[in-house]
Amino acid sequence: MPAAPGEGWAKRLRANPLFFFAVAAALGIFVADQFSKAALYGAAFVVLAIASWQGRLRPRGSLLLWLLIIVGFATIHAWHLEALRAFPHHEQIAAEPEGLHVAGRGRVIQEPRTVGFAKQAALQLEEITIAGQTYHLRHELLIRVSEHTIRYGDVLAFTGRLYLPEPPRNPGQFDYRTYLQRHDWAGIVDIGRGEQLEVTDRRPLAFKAMALRAREHMAFAITRDLEHETEICGVLTAMVLGMREQATPEMEEPFRYSGTLHIFAVSGLHVGIFALIAWLFLKPLGLGRAHATLLLI
Repeated sequence: MPAAPGEGWAKRLRANPLFFFAVAAALGIFVADQFSKAALYGAAFVVLAIASWQGRLRPRGSLLLWLLIIVGFATIHAWHLEALRAFPHHEQIAAEPEGLHVAGRGRVIQEPRTVGFAKQAALQLEEITIAGQTYHLRHELLIRVSEHTIRYGDVLAFTGRLYLPEPPRNPGQFDYRTYLQRHDWAGIVDIGRGEQLEVTDRRPLAFKAMALRAREHMAFAITRDLEHETEICGVLTAMVLGMREQATPEMEEPFRYSGTLHIFAVSGLHVGIFALIAWLFLKPLGLGRAHATLLLI
């Protein structure tokens, strides 16, 4: 008996759900990059959601579900892009190579890491003053601080130069501006010499602060008695914990040229280590394999 239209598609989708989900997500993001209209995608998402629900017991219901995922990711990504473009003076900041001088206040939401001679971290704004106008908003920025010490959770009052990197000049060149967009960062604030920076408060999230302290404790444990071997400590903490603070550019260079720099980033290795540790804690609780796996996910 010949297969019904769409039945083969539905079988492949059920056999490889994560693969099709990833492809649908990538297609949705690509479509939103080319045509960013969040309201239009949102309307299409609602229509497809209703159609998918009505046709969920039919073979073509799987195809509708796949289209729903595409449009859903397109909606979310387009909404993020429109939010970034709504940042005050966005077009002027993008057009000016030197950027604009700003003053603002915000909270450091990421553990700072060393980049060259500066500390770099993500900051969530509370207010920012540009060209004499003050805006209260919740956008995120990437800050670079060269002459001050900052920590996760610090609330900063600062002045600096807000800018966007230049677009790539050659095909295939790394697009730093798009990289910032992917992380929902509206730009980079360079707080250099002569700029003001004051820590006015500290508001770290308790769970994340606890996780960072645990990471520091583990870093201390795996580098015990190696305090004078800075290169070994840097490589160990980067590979095991994804901490690149002690990894200097000179240390990373051989890995970069050999194509193995990815081992310095948080990857499946680190997720696997965390999952193994969590599994050892869950095993004595008497949970079945299915329940323990569900909790780990």
